[in-house]
Amino acid sequence: MKSKCKLLSSVLGLLLALALCMCLVFAGCSSSGDDTGNNGETPSGQDGDGSGNGGNEGNSSGGTAGNEGNATDNSGSTGGSSAATDGIVAPVGSESMTATSLKADALEAAGDVSSAVYTTAEEVLADDSITEVTNKKISDSGSYYIDDTNEVAGNKITIAADDVTLYLIGAALYNDGTAIESEGYDLTITVIGENSIYNTKSDKNSIDIEGTLTINGPGSLSVSSTKNIKATSFVIADATVSLSATKDALHAEIPEYDDYESAPTFSFTDGGFVYTKNASVTVTEAGDDGIQADTFVYIDEGSSLDVTATGKGIKAGCIDWGENDTELADGDYFIYINGDVTVNSTDDAIHSNNTIIIEGGCIDIASTGDDAVHADNLLQVYDGTIEILDCYEGLEAAKVEITGGYINLVASDDGINAADGTENAVGTKNSNCSLLINGGVVYVEAGGDGADSNGDLTISGGILYIAGASNGSDQGLDADGSIIITGGYLFAAGASGMAATLSSSSTQNSVVFTYSNSSVLAAGTIVYLQDADGNNLLYYALPKTASVIVLSSPELTTGSTYYIYGGDTRLASFTITGTITNIGSSNSSITTPGGGSQSGSSNGSFGGSGIGGGQGGITGGFGGSGSFGGSSGRH
Repeated sequence: MKSKCKLLSSVLGLLLALALCMCLVFAGCSSSGDDTGNNGETPSGQDGDGSGNGGNEGNSSGGTAGNEGNATDNSGSTGGSSAATDGIVAPVGSESMTATSLKADALEAAGDVSSAVYTTAEEVLADDSITEVTNKKISDSGSYYIDDTNEVAGNKITIAADDVTLYLIGAALYNDGTAIESEGYDLTITVIGENSIYNTKSDKNSIDIEGTLTINGPGSLSVSSTKNIKATSFVIADATVSLSATKDALHAEIPEYDDYESAPTFSFTDGGFVYTKNASVTVTEAGDDGIQADTFVYIDEGSSLDVTATGKGIKAGCIDWGENDTELADGDYFIYINGDVTVNSTDDAIHSNNTIIIEGGCIDIASTGDDAVHADNLLQVYDGTIEILDCYEGLEAAKVEITGGYINLVASDDGINAADGTENAVGTKNSNCSLLINGGVVYVEAGGDGADSNGDLTISGGILYIAGASNGSDQGLDADGSIIITGGYLFAAGASGMAATLSSSSTQNSVVFTYSNSSVLAAGTIVYLQDADGNNLLYYALPKTASVIVLSSPELTTGSTYYIYGGDTRLASFTITGTITNIGSSNSSITTPGGGSQSGSSNGSFGGSGIGGGQGGITGGFGGSGSFGGSSGRH
């Protein structure tokens, strides 16, 4: 799989779409880079020294402008965490450490994931203890093989013993109904060469394993089903697997819960999970969900998933129990992602009935008919690259926490939404909801609110460029509780119908700029925030019209003078009077919205490779001799 976010992360100097108009340069899929910033030319074409103000020593885990920014210092970092299994850094005020405990429980349930004992046909055939399958029922423990000459392959094979390993060597297993099943026993399938399993009779599971199905080996396995591809749990390691089903492509379900007369106690160890490591899984077609797990989905490092589904792309939860399929609402349903994921779906692309944790990899959601990433309770993003090109809402959970990574999303409604489904009156705070951004690089273009919380919205780090709705009651930032800014870099644009009110609890200086009551800033206008020396602190080419812009930066100093430009036109001159400075425009006519024709180097300081380059013909940007791009030549 070669996802769009993979391509973005490997190409230097890539120009994003007009919706962002930011020239992004970053070396790998993660935000890591060299320890020091490269030289970046200023917009006026003058050389900017990468070790100047705010250009020095961007930390390799995601530092950017600011004096020696690191993953937890708000003086100019993106807050990118290395996200090691036992090294998760929780943002202040977060739910966190949820990640550590859920990961540990999931890995314990998955058990030791071992690679295939043999990886070639010659090795298998040379071992006399491995016997060819000659009977449709395997009743003894041990290792068996089926190759392309086996006459049993056209029958249903039943596993009726513990500790069975079945080597498929260029084999095709098929049947009218179920091709392979177990009667309450685990099964390991090791694939060598190209293999397939399929059925032909309508509405039957081609694979139906009451136990854990482990698929490993250096080969590939193609599975198609006229219903589900089903097991109590799936473990896929090292192998390449392609799936298609008229219902769920991978369906992990705990069968014994169907017999319970009272609600079961939720436990990962009962099964109902999908775990992948160093595996490539492609769902070419799913009539319902691409991956459906009762308890958790764990996409470990080295894995790639490419899912096309009519329902949800990847889903964890929820468990049904008893003869009436009663829903078990209270469970630690969990999705963990540290691999590459591509999803095209009609419903939510990635959905958990409780928690989603993203620690790495590239997530590429080209299209979804609903939310891109949805967790009923908690969504935590620590690292990785998330590209969402088309969705209803981008990131949604009752509690959303962003500590690191790179996020670029386009949504028809809210971009990032902290909501729990409760209908509360506008302006009435929901204490169960919160949006906390402590790091990372975030770009949002939304048809509704750019970042919205039904509770509090807190920004304490990171780099945020947010464009909310152009008109109506939606804004760049919106919260029913307080909007609190204590760190980071923020550019949030939206309509004037519901201008954001920042909390007096904020500790970092911010500016709320209202352009004009009778006109708006046109899409494509490059808006600059500059200091008195002409250094660009923030700038953004608006992807849509806007009339209210909220700006915040660690460089905004009380008592100092600053300017806001629209292209070549100065819109406002003002002095920071306190934590919140409200200003209006002194000029409603812009002569050159796209700015001048100066050029500069795309090298800047953003963890080494970083964000350089500018917009509309003005390059040289984040990094160089100013914290966000050196001297502009505009006064």
